[in-house]
Amino acid sequence: MLTQCGILSVILGLIYISAGSEAPDVSPKFVNIAPASQVLLGNTLYFIENKVPMHWFGARKFCEGMGYNLISLDTTEKVEAIKTYLDSQRDKNIYWTSGNDLLTPDHVWFPSGKPVASELWHPNEPNNYGGIEHCDNFGHGPSRLMNDLDCTHKQNYICERTLK
Repeated sequence: MLTQCGILSVILGLIYISAGSEAPDVSPKFVNIAPASQVLLGNTLYFIENKVPMHWFGARKFCEGMGYNLISLDTTEKVEAIKTYLDSQRDKNIYWTSGNDLLTPDHVWFPSGKPVASELWHPNEPNNYGGIEHCDNFGHGPSRLMNDLDCTHKQNYICERTLK
């Protein structure tokens, strides 16, 4: 047995159909807001976000939600590959890395725990300026050196996933 509301819905539907009207376009209007590009360098896939900056924790969570990690510049090959790619794109942005000293006295790559190489740092960095700089970014100057920064600062970021 149809309820009054159900009967009314059927009647209105029949009236609409019999009127010969086309159904209104109720599809959502999507805008391409794809915030990042993906690039394969060697056996690593990078997701480069340079449109929607996030604080370090948000960037890390975003990367992990896609099955990636924030980039770890833990090999010379990886450092050179990403620098060369960004230079070829004329990309002057500064990006979060996975480096931090949140749980250790020294800066390490997350999640591996490998130490951040000293030659990657901008002169006089890391300095933990103001006692609040615990997350690491890179891209400073033509050599794209690293700096420690307050983790709540919003910045671009690069996610990485090694392919097998």
